[in-house]
Amino acid sequence: MQRYLRRGERGCVLAQDAAASAGFGNFQLDACLVNQYEPGARLSLHQDKNEHGFDVPIVSVSLGIPVIFLWGGLRHEERPVRVPLIHGDEIV
Repeated sequence: MQRYLRRGERGCVLAQDAAASAGFGNFQLDACLVNQYEPGARLSLHQDKNEHGFDVPIVSVSLGIPVIFLWGGLRHEERPVRVPLIHGDEIV
């Protein structure tokens, strides 16, 4: 399931607070997307190439079961870093 949240909704406020905690205090989010996955589903390693710039954060909030978040490099040859996440973890 995929759904966009409106500014001010709980998930957007959570993302805004996480960005501020990471040093992006003046950041104004322009989108807040929620992806919900069934057990066993995967989101493959990808690059968010449609973003407007690298000066604004992408915030990921983990909810539910523990997962492994793959943090990849800029080139395909770079081996991704495996980051274990549990419910409530945030990555900015």
